[in-house]
Amino acid sequence: MGIQNGRRFRHAALLLAACVLQAQTWGTFHAAYQDGLAAQARGDHALAVKAFTQAAALQPTPGTRVHTYALNFLPTYFPYLRLAESALALGDLARAEAALANPASVAGEPAAQREALLARIRLRVAYAPVTVSAAPPAAQPVPAKAPAPAEAERPQLPPSPTQDRDQPRAAPPRPKEAAPRPAALPPVAAPAGPQGTAPPPALTQAPMAAPAPPSRWPWLLGGLGVLAAAGGLALRQRRRGPAPATAPWADPAAVRHDDPTLGATRDPNLDRAFGPWVARRVLGRGGCATAYYAVHRNSGQEAALKVPHAHLVQDQEFLARFRREAILGARLDHPRIVGILDPGPPEGDPWLALPYVQGTTLEAYLARNPTLPIPEAVRIAADVAEAMAYAHAKGIVHRDLKPANIMLAGHGAVVMDLGIARSLEGGKHTSMYIGTPTYSAPECIVDPSVGPPADRYALGIILFEMLAGHPPFQGESAFQVLEAHRFDPLPDLAALRPMVPPRLQRLTERLCHKAPEERPEDGETLLILKELAAAFPL
Repeated sequence: MGIQNGRRFRHAALLLAACVLQAQTWGTFHAAYQDGLAAQARGDHALAVKAFTQAAALQPTPGTRVHTYALNFLPTYFPYLRLAESALALGDLARAEAALANPASVAGEPAAQREALLARIRLRVAYAPVTVSAAPPAAQPVPAKAPAPAEAERPQLPPSPTQDRDQPRAAPPRPKEAAPRPAALPPVAAPAGPQGTAPPPALTQAPMAAPAPPSRWPWLLGGLGVLAAAGGLALRQRRRGPAPATAPWADPAAVRHDDPTLGATRDPNLDRAFGPWVARRVLGRGGCATAYYAVHRNSGQEAALKVPHAHLVQDQEFLARFRREAILGARLDHPRIVGILDPGPPEGDPWLALPYVQGTTLEAYLARNPTLPIPEAVRIAADVAEAMAYAHAKGIVHRDLKPANIMLAGHGAVVMDLGIARSLEGGKHTSMYIGTPTYSAPECIVDPSVGPPADRYALGIILFEMLAGHPPFQGESAFQVLEAHRFDPLPDLAALRPMVPPRLQRLTERLCHKAPEERPEDGETLLILKELAAAFPL
């Protein structure tokens, strides 16, 4: 037993040392913030407080769409709110209130969430236990004449129902000359015995005894403070409109597609006409554009309207790439690809309309189900391989294939968002890295003008993630992830998921090969996946 306890102690010490080391080695605010969110989600608020404190120190300015690396953005970065939440969960009210009082939090974080947290802090302060020193036994007998201030203060406190019930007990029938004595007592004093004797033991333990006067005021003042805060919050919320059904901090990693504002101010594009389309609500926001649910004014047809962010429209290179996306998308007509319904105007404000697909992204699906059944993973990969084989045959490379760009609909998986796709027929090739590091092929850093093998590499990484429960290469920064793609060997999938068929494991390894020429062609990839799908029915 002693040996086991010693081992447990050493393991706990090592775990604590690892947590402290992690808290001291966060290199970027993004890594610290993400670790804080993860720790908060699993209930480790002590580590979350350290992580959010470090994130705020490295990046003190909160906001929406905060740039992290490459073309990646955090949709919301509110370190002071998250720090206050974890500090409040730990009972550290001073730290929570100090975080919300930070000028950066006041200026850049949602006021409604700050007011709600402040109300919770005031509530905890108001209902904190109050220590009242007990009077010595000698002070229990009350003199015949009570001080005048006690009589003056008595009408200011509204009598409670408990006092009304207790008063007859405090003044039992007695001789007429003894009646004034109980009347001079404070309303919350312990009931006295006949002729002012000390109360008997049975009365001191009675459940109806009222509390001592010093403990009433903190409760009353605290209650008034909470009511005032709640009233101010209700008035603020009434001016802003109805609140979302779910608290914004309930799931920090979730993207709210049902909130038409996605922020403190209303989106100016809502109810605006884009050609024949009218934007009705926000579907989501990315690093380059906002997607809206839209309807056709005449036919009522549903569509997903993609409108680039205003500050990017001034970039002529981005504008040319966005219009090229519309031209490329119009060339694609395949059930596994979300094409283009309306490419938008050739001049003026750019936008494009895509078919509205009801479903969930593979990214959101993997967040709920990290490890998929083998038949399901094979079918999703086969659908994506079919889509990319068609696009490559048309001379188009996606270049940013990832779970966020794969939609799971009723009829299977479809590929969307060709925002950085390029044609293989020539034209100007960008010299800047574009893509998502977790799914980028090793050659993307050396030569961003990649070909179809880069899409097949991304498919292999996605297939590995669906089978293993996590991507093969991870790191604290984008550079570390990209370096791992170039130099680190692929982890052993059979060790992570022993039930994976050898043929599927071999295909995944070939798709994730470092050399583009060693990866299988589209036809071979699709044939193997379809044969595996037939061999492993759902």
